Amino acid sequence: MGLLQWSKSKFGNVCSAADDLRKKIAKLQQGTLSDAVKSEIGTLTNQLEDILDRENTMWKHRSKTHWYR
Repeated sequence: MGLLQWSKSKFGNVCSAADDLRKKIAKLQQGTLSDAVKSEIGTLTNQLEDILDRENTMWKHRSKTHWYR
């Protein structure tokens, strides 16, 4: 398995996933903020934080591989 395949299987497409979550959160924040909507925003925010952590890890791994070359 090459580095590109490993990256895709380990991290997926974190950039587009983060953008999608940001859009969903912004759309929910524009509407009426009921308790259910606030709960959904909280869930999406937690998911976004997880994705951003994965993205940070991905960039750390990539910087190490570029340094070794």
